[in-house]
Amino acid sequence: MPNEALRPLDQTLINVLVENHRKFRSFLAKRVGSESVAEDLLQASLRKAIETPADAQENERIVAWFFTILRNTLTDHYRSQATEGRKHEGFL
Repeated sequence: MPNEALRPLDQTLINVLVENHRKFRSFLAKRVGSESVAEDLLQASLRKAIETPADAQENERIVAWFFTILRNTLTDHYRSQATEGRKHEGFL
């Protein structure tokens, strides 16, 4: 897709995600307690969103759809941390 022109929906998606960047990062930071981890998780979520764009055309639906992606990314993050914790317990 890099050489293709963005469809209007793609451009709308990108615009909505950029406009709400701070809101999304704040949502994550409150849950992980770290701005840097929140930014990493947000970047991973943005990548997922770009790779599988929403069928929503309204800004509100795009934001709701992206919050679902954020929650799924948080779940993955917590699962990964739990797995890492169990690995380290074996060494104690």
